[in-house]
Amino acid sequence: MWLIDAFLRQSTTNQIAIVAVVVAAISGIVVPVVLRSRHKKIEPAPEVGIGRVEGDGIVIGDNANVTVDKRPGADAETWERIIKLAEDKGRAEQKAEYWEQEAEYWRRENAIRGAQRTEKLVAEGGSRPDAEEALRAWRQGDLSRLQELLIRERDKHPDQPVQRNREIAAIAYLRGDIDVAKSAIERVFAIDPNDLPAINQKGLICIMQGKLAEAERTYIRIQEISVKTNDEIWKAIALGNLGLIYLARGDLSRGEESLGQALEINQKVGRLEGVADQYSNLGLIYQATGDLGHAEQMFLKSLEINKGLGRSEVIAKNYGNLGIISQIKGDLEHAEKLHETALSLDKKLGRLSGMTRHYGNLGLLYRTRGDLDKAEQMYLTSLEIAEKLGWQETVAINYNNLGVIYRTRGDLEKAEQMHLKSLAIAVKLDSKKIIASACGNLGLNYLTRNDLDNAESMLSKSLEINENLGQLEGVAECYANLGQVYRKQGAFDKAEQVILKSLEINKKLLRSEGVADGYANLGLLYIDKGDFNNAESMHLKSLEINKKIGRLEGVAADYENLGVIYLRKGDLDEAEQRFKESLEITESRGMNERTASLHINLGSLYEQRGDVAKTRECLESALALYRQIGIAHMVEKIQGWLDKLAKE
Repeated sequence: MWLIDAFLRQSTTNQIAIVAVVVAAISGIVVPVVLRSRHKKIEPAPEVGIGRVEGDGIVIGDNANVTVDKRPGADAETWERIIKLAEDKGRAEQKAEYWEQEAEYWRRENAIRGAQRTEKLVAEGGSRPDAEEALRAWRQGDLSRLQELLIRERDKHPDQPVQRNREIAAIAYLRGDIDVAKSAIERVFAIDPNDLPAINQKGLICIMQGKLAEAERTYIRIQEISVKTNDEIWKAIALGNLGLIYLARGDLSRGEESLGQALEINQKVGRLEGVADQYSNLGLIYQATGDLGHAEQMFLKSLEINKGLGRSEVIAKNYGNLGIISQIKGDLEHAEKLHETALSLDKKLGRLSGMTRHYGNLGLLYRTRGDLDKAEQMYLTSLEIAEKLGWQETVAINYNNLGVIYRTRGDLEKAEQMHLKSLAIAVKLDSKKIIASACGNLGLNYLTRNDLDNAESMLSKSLEINENLGQLEGVAECYANLGQVYRKQGAFDKAEQVILKSLEINKKLLRSEGVADGYANLGLLYIDKGDFNNAESMHLKSLEINKKIGRLEGVAADYENLGVIYLRKGDLDEAEQRFKESLEITESRGMNERTASLHINLGSLYEQRGDVAKTRECLESALALYRQIGIAHMVEKIQGWLDKLAKE
């Protein structure tokens, strides 16, 4: 008899076209709105409800304020410090490109100005082969010559120093040349230390690097200057971005306070655009606590406002966020429609930045369904667009996502190549959050290979980075995955210790999905120990939470795990009922990989009953699904089982 562990809750740092995602919990692209310095006043805002804007990425953490033991088994004092950080906090499943919308605008605007400046050099006549070559290379996607030319021109000509340096900073960041980008911004500060757009741009660079402490100081500075100059719009911008920083750290109460203040200012000055954006960002609070109904309500309110304002780009993002809520709930059909609507809008707008995100979200959706070919296609499309845009962070994230696809198929060598590519880009960008993600995924690769020593090493490295970033959600995920390593090593006590630590952090962060997964992981551990009563208790707790938050993928997994327990206890009728309850969900939601595993477990059950015909029927169904989704090693195993049955 062959039995599948129904739902091993690995925290795969799976990122969407700017997005990171925990495998056990669907996450998508959720990007708060970062305000730009557009002093555009609108007629006074009517009373409106709550809404919020979408995006994508991976969790952003702070690289400064947490000092903890770097080993998986931290001492009691260290552990207390970690838990203390999490108290009174909830945590949005944020995607690292929260601020990509703002950065995209800044980089695109200034990079285009740099290109136009170069075109002007050619148009003015004279021999400028360097300018012509820079433009030719730029059109082919190579920005290096354009950057070099603009630096030479800046150094030769004293006019427009602020704008020249903004152009250089934008192009340098697009190329991943962070040092040059920061140097150019510093030159602006040397001319005017209170240049608010430059300060804002510096904050964005810090955010993208995961340097939230420095970003916080930057926006506090903007806030102080705006108070002195009585500039309400800049004050709202500073408060809004500070709110997102606190949200990224998991400090929901402080984040809510800052976002609420930003909302109040926008209402006061009649800036409906800001009202919609801050309602949207406040919506992250509710998603963080698992209140998906309230979160959805806010997204719909934001959509209503943005439709009234005709903000097509943001409307597309609203649909993307609503799609993510549906994904979390397990309504994949509705989620797909919403993501397709968002994608269609951005295609009409010719907005590549939105398209790369939507393709990434669709990739996650198809992966959840078990349609790996479609998921791969979506990630590759997202990757292609990101490369055209020069979005190195997004390129790195897509490589990570592709690695997860290849690992799922059993192609561990190709998966490793993808994660190493992601890691190389992340190191170049000094993006510690993506470094942590790539290390975590490499650790899961080794875990799949049963190379437990290397798995422990990579997961411990990811844990170390997450601890240093103060990224508690990442810390919890690493503990959970290390628990799987220790479980495979037979170190059950050690496994239980780290899984409980993960569970405790998720409880403090109010992460309902993480709590459910923690109980499920404990249940799997107790199954291994033969403690079926405690295993059943844990999976029932997980089931209760998943039902409460409407997370159908989790409900299906819990039913399957309970079926495994009853099957091992010999209660075949109860096991069959649970498997079929799970199957009803997975088949209706197109969760092909989960459906395949259920057919295997039902095949095991019928084999115990001696029903060869039903056993063969289930295995053939599983075989067809695994062939369809391209998981070769499972095809081989099931075919071997069928061959064995044929000989009996």
